[in-house]
Amino acid sequence: MMGLALAALMMSGCSAPAAPFEPEALPVFASDEEAFAAAEATYRAYVDASNEVNLADSESFEAVFALTNGALNAADRKTLSAMHARGFELTGETRIRSVHAGAISGARDNVRLEVCLDVSELRLLDVNGESAVDPSRRPQQALTVSFVPSSIDPTQLVASLLEPSQGTQECG
Repeated sequence: MMGLALAALMMSGCSAPAAPFEPEALPVFASDEEAFAAAEATYRAYVDASNEVNLADSESFEAVFALTNGALNAADRKTLSAMHARGFELTGETRIRSVHAGAISGARDNVRLEVCLDVSELRLLDVNGESAVDPSRRPQQALTVSFVPSSIDPTQLVASLLEPSQGTQECG
């Protein structure tokens, strides 16, 4: 991290060599609309990949992991691995009810979407075929999903955080 290294040098009393001129970061996307469209496409692919997960086959998790990084990737890895180890089974599908542009920052490289997700048909069954879903789970969930550029291809976004909506997004 160039900024952290430079700050450490400045606080230690050493002087850093003059840095060559670096132009201002160019936007990853040409417009906010393009950035939001890329984020939505990534989120739809993430939900599709999640719907294809077979908890008995850990290889089926890879498509989900490929669309995430950071905290969301770590959470998905932990959750899917635990469900796999416990012999759980997923049935039904998650459906996207709505997607709305949230916020955008940086060089259009930090994008948030407000989504409404319908999980009413999604079931998680334990090894005895009993539901492992919390009975108080809401059938529709308002979520904020954050996206950042992929480390593999900075023109592609990956989902980095999924949390309860802090915005005005309401689900039915």
